[in-house]
Amino acid sequence: MAKPPPTLKNIRRLWGEMSALITDEGGWVVSAPNHPEIRMQTPVDSDLPEMLEGLGYTLASAGHGERLLPSGNGIMPAVVQTWTFVMPQLLTPKAAKTIKPSF
Repeated sequence: MAKPPPTLKNIRRLWGEMSALITDEGGWVVSAPNHPEIRMQTPVDSDLPEMLEGLGYTLASAGHGERLLPSGNGIMPAVVQTWTFVMPQLLTPKAAKTIKPSF
């Protein structure tokens, strides 16, 4: 028997939990809310990508960029790594057919 598609309420809850985890671990979610493909940025030396891979997610590097971050002297640019991954728990049947992961 096929698994029923996720409800909007569950999609929002699961996405919010992942967003909170990423933020709590020092990363930044830079993708649209409630979308199955998540794009995030982390400090270059972050353990967050390995943590998510340990949870079963497949991450792909989307390159490096810069973020303005607070420092002792005000705000300074910092190099960050950008990552993408798909949360299969959020895929509706329509999204599963149309989403094209960027890796």
